[in-house]
Amino acid sequence: MKVLLADAVVTAGGRQGDAVLVDRGRIVAVGRRDDPRFASRTPVVHDGVVVPGLVDSHLHPVGYATTVAGLSVGPAACFDDLGELLGAAAAQRTPQSALVAVRLDEDGLAEGRLPTADDLDRWTGDVPTVVYRYCGHVAVANRAALRLAGVDARTTDPPGGIIDRTSEGDPTGVLRETAIGLVASAVAPRVPPPGPDDVLAALGSLTALGLTRIVAIAAAGSNDLWCGPTDEVAALAAIADRLPLDVHLFVATTDRRQLERSARTVADAGGRLHFAGVKLFADGSFGGRTAALHRPYSDDPDNRGTLRLDPTRDRELVAATRDLGGTAAIHAIGDRAIDAVLDLAADPTAPPVRIEHVSLPTEEAIVRMADLGVVASVQPPFLASEATWLPGRLGDRMERVYPFATLRRHGIPTVAGSDSPVESPDPLAGIAAARRRDGFSSVERLSGSDALGLYTDEAHRVLGLRAPLQPGAPADLVVLDGDPTVADPSTLRVVAVYKAGEPVVATPLPWPG
Repeated sequence: MKVLLADAVVTAGGRQGDAVLVDRGRIVAVGRRDDPRFASRTPVVHDGVVVPGLVDSHLHPVGYATTVAGLSVGPAACFDDLGELLGAAAAQRTPQSALVAVRLDEDGLAEGRLPTADDLDRWTGDVPTVVYRYCGHVAVANRAALRLAGVDARTTDPPGGIIDRTSEGDPTGVLRETAIGLVASAVAPRVPPPGPDDVLAALGSLTALGLTRIVAIAAAGSNDLWCGPTDEVAALAAIADRLPLDVHLFVATTDRRQLERSARTVADAGGRLHFAGVKLFADGSFGGRTAALHRPYSDDPDNRGTLRLDPTRDRELVAATRDLGGTAAIHAIGDRAIDAVLDLAADPTAPPVRIEHVSLPTEEAIVRMADLGVVASVQPPFLASEATWLPGRLGDRMERVYPFATLRRHGIPTVAGSDSPVESPDPLAGIAAARRRDGFSSVERLSGSDALGLYTDEAHRVLGLRAPLQPGAPADLVVLDGDPTVADPSTLRVVAVYKAGEPVVATPLPWPG
């Protein structure tokens, strides 16, 4: 047995004492150090506060590994900066290879717009190039990449996607939603995917941030995001016995047979890899103006976004998930998309449903979510990154965006994640954002305890796990140099991490910004 002593042990339920007793990777007891159960052991003493191991409930692990090792154009402040970054990277490649860059943010550029294929051609020439907006729902391709994919004026928009065009009908290079896949599938074979050791290193770095468990999204059979490997499920299954944290895997696919194969792959892999269900998309993003809204965008009055649900196909996938014992996790940001998902969830034969992001629900939708038992999977880091430009997109709807406190007040199970590599995976930054609101409606601020609960107690409850730090629960613990329910979590430092009672030694990777 092992005893950990600290200044305090804190959960979403408050202070629980200052001592933890662990045996064979499980919690035996939590309480005060003067309890005889703790006093008779030789303790491991930490200066700091013990909290449960933190859970990111929405993260793309292979995409994260790709992003931290790849080219980020996030630091660019203007097209000159963008051209310098892309041109230098293209000069190191041949036309037989390709260039993929991430974290483009046109709202942070002096020009205030997305580049086009013509712009990219000036910087990258004949090297096939794809640059992803940081949300992953919009990308820009140069002419070499468009030619490689056979995308021209005769190419029709795929279901759920848009190819931006000139007045003559030629592609501008800007691709939205499923249209990205037309080019990504052609470019991906020319981009070396992250190897097993790269993915393991990226996942190991997450533990240094205090994460001991993640809910992961992985593509199976095709992958529009970041021109990554075509089967991320297989990539994770190959390292299942070496995973440094538990991974609950949602399979992103629109093919029922692929979903069933992926579920078997995960089950056969074992280790710390667990099948969670299917990941579907109902719409896109606010940033790309592809989130599906009932009223048009305030800064684009002819556009209500893109609804990506296919009722026949998605009902079949939801039914398959139910048969596999999983949950349906459905991306829905705009109010129109959220209502469409709730119609799907209202089917009495549907499995449990999670709405990923649930960014702009109506009051009626929140009531329906509570009645249907739908889980809200929210992303507090979006608050910090969207504060400067989202008011222009939504106008008077800003008062009801990201309604964390309202969701909790209605008793809706609510968990939180980063959507990394869309945002930094640092959970302390997420807890801080949920408390601060970063310029969004202050009535939706969460208390310190409730914000911590999004990443601990609520995450465990939604996954069907024993409450953290309860007897019999895994001894997943984090020691911080302060109390995250009282101090500003973004100022705190991770002192130590324990996974199944054993100390974890890891180093965080630099976030590309």
